[in-house]
Amino acid sequence: MRKSFILTVVVLFLSMGSAGADDWYSTNQATIRWGAVTTLSNGEPVPVDNVVTYSVYTKSVQTGIETEVLTGITDLECTITFMTEGDYRVGVRSLRTIPAVGDLPARTIDTSVIGWSSDPLIVLDGNVFGITYYIPAATTTGLRRD
Repeated sequence: MRKSFILTVVVLFLSMGSAGADDWYSTNQATIRWGAVTTLSNGEPVPVDNVVTYSVYTKSVQTGIETEVLTGITDLECTITFMTEGDYRVGVRSLRTIPAVGDLPARTIDTSVIGWSSDPLIVLDGNVFGITYYIPAATTTGLRRD
């Protein structure tokens, strides 16, 4: 009885440890995609005369600095090129723009919080991820057979 209990605890502990594991991709350029925002935060549909656009961000794991990469995107994807070495999370924010009414011009009235690639509630199938960008070491020289 005691052995089966210990085995059960060990199996549960190991499975919990791997469930939240991050996938890290080493690259200088990554294309990210997301689903279209079709509802407001209260669950109601976005009014048909409103426009939803997106802003894309990176956040350095080392410094915590958030950088807006692009804004006003209407596509559901964006390619990010990393120029500074480091480990990054990527994030997307939706922006809601309403049409002009009377003397009021069309305007962005509200934005969502940034959804980060480290949040299992917003990434596809709970698969959190990050991007690492480091310049590789130079190729060896003087290779020979002795």
